[in-house]
Amino acid sequence: EESMIKFYYRQGCGSSQKAMSWFEKYKINVDSKRIGEISKQDLQKILSYMDGGLETITKRSSMSNPQTQNSLEMLLEMNLDEGLEYLSRNAYLLRSPIVLDDNKVQVGYNMDDLRQFFPREYRRLELSTDQGFI
Repeated sequence: EESMIKFYYRQGCGSSQKAMSWFEKYKINVDSKRIGEISKQDLQKILSYMDGGLETITKRSSMSNPQTQNSLEMLLEMNLDEGLEYLSRNAYLLRSPIVLDDNKVQVGYNMDDLRQFFPREYRRLELSTDQGFI
């Protein structure tokens, strides 16, 4: 029984649209939600899978407008719990899309990294037909 994949997207975000198309192409069911609906619990879970801190899931300051830069700087002053709470209420600061299931996460769009979300039997099939996949 495959776990449900949660897919947090941003309206009008090219990376979100590419990731959604990828899931549709491979007929992989995802539970799609706007990124603004992300919960503090999911943010905690996402961070637990990643090596870095909050900066691994937020937009880059250098590529952001002054308001976003200020918010990202404020975030750096907060402890983890405050930061997660703040991000769940200010989801525009998050990179998108964010894809997660019970044991893995992908932030942003990367086709090769999305392959980890193939159902198990699909991966076996692909491995046996395409040796270059490994």
